[in-house]
Amino acid sequence: SIYRTINNCNKLNLSLDVIKSSSYQYPPWFLQNRTVNTSIHNYTKSISSPVQYKRLFNELKDHLFDYDFLYTDGSKSDNATSFSLTTKNRAIKYSILPKLSSIYSAELIAIYEAIKHIYIKTMANLQYILTLFLP
Repeated sequence: SIYRTINNCNKLNLSLDVIKSSSYQYPPWFLQNRTVNTSIHNYTKSISSPVQYKRLFNELKDHLFDYDFLYTDGSKSDNATSFSLTTKNRAIKYSILPKLSSIYSAELIAIYEAIKHIYIKTMANLQYILTLFLP
């Protein structure tokens, strides 16, 4: 229960301060709406081959020729757990994680790094655009 969680946090001297939400620096009409294409999701792994998945992915990519693509990966072996964030041509970030990290942690960290990369790039572009129009 929540009371047990609070009690355990107090015993461990963990802060229970609420993280204050911040308002956006820019109005929402400056931001584009995003859509997510989940059409590949209709093909289940049990009846679809890796070749079929690759073909479907490439067909999807062909319609998005003016987009930049980021690829994430988490990997785990007997010796290490790692993640990477790449584009078609270069590695943006990669790291070896503590050995006991799970594959799920590696995948999640890769996705988190991709979101962080997109956010930083978007904010830099937005600030540049605003300098063109605002005094």
